[in-house]
Amino acid sequence: MAQQHLEDAYRELGLQEPSAAGTHFATRPGPEPAWRPSDYLDAHGQILAARAGHQAQHLHPLAADALADGNSPSLVDLARAYAVGAFGPSARSWDVRQVLGASTDHLGNLLGDFAARVALSRQPALLDPLLKVARPVELSTYHDAHVGVVELEAGIDTASSSMRAWQNLLPSGTAEELALRSSPVRIRFPEWIVVNDDINAIDRTIEAASIAAAQNELTAAMSLLNTDFNLSDGSAAFNTDDGNAITGAAKSSGGLDSATAALRAQTINGKSADCAPRFLLVPGDDEFTARAAVRAAYGDNGPVEVIATAYLSTYWFLTASPDAWPWLVRATMRGSGGVSLRFSPDRPNEREGSRDLILSGMHTFDYAITSRVGAVRIAFA
Repeated sequence: MAQQHLEDAYRELGLQEPSAAGTHFATRPGPEPAWRPSDYLDAHGQILAARAGHQAQHLHPLAADALADGNSPSLVDLARAYAVGAFGPSARSWDVRQVLGASTDHLGNLLGDFAARVALSRQPALLDPLLKVARPVELSTYHDAHVGVVELEAGIDTASSSMRAWQNLLPSGTAEELALRSSPVRIRFPEWIVVNDDINAIDRTIEAASIAAAQNELTAAMSLLNTDFNLSDGSAAFNTDDGNAITGAAKSSGGLDSATAALRAQTINGKSADCAPRFLLVPGDDEFTARAAVRAAYGDNGPVEVIATAYLSTYWFLTASPDAWPWLVRATMRGSGGVSLRFSPDRPNEREGSRDLILSGMHTFDYAITSRVGAVRIAFA
């Protein structure tokens, strides 16, 4: 991992270990702060998060200054901070080529960590509406895995001497397949861009890859909601017989009332699941209509949050909290912390310049409908 390599490099040079993002920011004695590479990385993450609408409570001074003047710490800033730590304060006045030359051995790792901060700040912000309704799961391999709803065969009305012990209850139900799919990403930064990156081309290129990754996930997830298909039991994913679809509704509080009744009536173990409505997922064109319907049904401070997305085309979906009733799941690789797009430094190939910087990455994820409990699809007249 780039971060681990970077920490090892600090220790080899006798520098302090990088501070954790979002905690304190170390400085050295003197009239000016002696920022470390980790300070620039932390500040860069805060800047991107703030521009995506998620501002930290305690901004690093570098982040506060950058947000005020519209600039962001660059890869050269990270390399200069590294050079100052390795070679002393005189490195502050070095030109760009001297700075990059002094940090050649660790520049790839700096770029890898720089890219990771961009992806971690940018992609989740773009996926925020989807992540609210999807339940995260982690898979240990790329092979097919099964995730689904489990029901208990025995009833548990009241305690009695004839009641079976919990460990003897037999699970039954259906499970849907998930198979992690990966798309490779390779980004080349020629030396001249690294040296003369006046337009933040490195930052913007990595950001563009993060945006494309988020768009791919939105397309994959919403394709499950825009089309009709069967689950593993052979029945349609959304249908009126199973209680997770209603038809002929109006785009009003009346239609929302019908969907709420259907959601509350969904059953598991032969009894009501009593799912509480939490989110209303709608096409972008219906955003204001949906907000008006929710306001008419609940007032200004109701429990249902409207989530609008241009990637949804036809239906509305009233859903419970995915923490309580997961129905749509998002799979990533186990140990990734839910991060689907990961970067690491790589070496130039024979067709690339020997001094070029290379980033390799993998975008790994999958989505599936895994239960008919927890959501109701609303089709209109």
